[in-house]
Amino acid sequence: MVWFEKSNQWVRMDEPQWFIFLLYEKHIGREDAAHQFAKAFEINPEQAAGIVSNIYESIDKLLNPDFPLPDFSHDAEDVSRFLLKDTRTRHYRFGNRFFTITYGSPSLEAYIHLPFAHLETKTAGKPSIHLDVFPYCGRFALRMHTPIRRSLTADESPQIKRLLFVELASWLYNKSGNDWMSFVHASAVQKDGEVLLLSSASGSGKSTMAGLLMLNGFELFSDDFVPVDAANGLLYPFPAALCIKNDSVGLLGNMGLKSFVKSRNAPLAYVKPFSRSIPQKPVAPRNLVFISYRKGAGMKLSPVSVTEALQHFHQEAWVADTMERAEKFLEWFTGLKFYSLEYDDNNLAIEALTKLTVRP
Repeated sequence: MVWFEKSNQWVRMDEPQWFIFLLYEKHIGREDAAHQFAKAFEINPEQAAGIVSNIYESIDKLLNPDFPLPDFSHDAEDVSRFLLKDTRTRHYRFGNRFFTITYGSPSLEAYIHLPFAHLETKTAGKPSIHLDVFPYCGRFALRMHTPIRRSLTADESPQIKRLLFVELASWLYNKSGNDWMSFVHASAVQKDGEVLLLSSASGSGKSTMAGLLMLNGFELFSDDFVPVDAANGLLYPFPAALCIKNDSVGLLGNMGLKSFVKSRNAPLAYVKPFSRSIPQKPVAPRNLVFISYRKGAGMKLSPVSVTEALQHFHQEAWVADTMERAEKFLEWFTGLKFYSLEYDDNNLAIEALTKLTVRP
């Protein structure tokens, strides 16, 4: 896996890409590289020249991207002066920290408030941070009033939600955005001081399995957004409720997982954490499981190599875009153990995942 700083892209290279990349790094010209490649892989010179040319061009674009990178500060000055109307303000408390969010539209309120509904209080307390989130000129805006007034914008609502989560995580733990190494799109559950990360694409069953594990002695640590500290690689709990969708709402409810906050507009619900379900202390992770519910799979838990895990991981995570933190990330990541879980038998999957929390 290679990280390209200017384009902030992680790319997995198998042979022959890796062989050619090493020639590129040594500043070997295309003609000479094609000759070495043809000799090493025993292919004809014309075919080798075409492959080398394509890979060299791809590397050039990654090193000097011809596509725009996300600019979350676009229109920030105008957003800072924008006058909000028809808003609703809600106050929240997590531990001894308070935050207030003013919503500029009912849809954004439903999207962002429901995961925090269990934290709502009647009035703001201190210390507190106040944020506005609202539509702006066909896009979305986030405005922070305290402790430093600044604004961010994004093209899509999931982007602005993630930016808001980053600001909240930093506020709740007295950190800056630069203090985080990564934010993982995973459901994290804890048992006996051991955190288990369940990662997958949306709709693959990780939140449902997190709910099932909560019914079997696990506590919710974080859902869909797990901050990782750059200094020590510890996972920090984030206080959003567990989001479950579609048939899982009825399934988990019938099994005894109650305390739902249900959406009026979509077949989803948020599971309020149990009384001790949001631990206050950061935890060092050991195991990350790529999970997938598939009919007919039975239960298959298999080890995954670091390189394969890294490829899957970057589809479901944000990693800091500086060289120093990228290096720290690789050191942290290679110290974890990775598994792939395919299942359609809940009981067997729960049993297998529970065993992963037992230290040898």
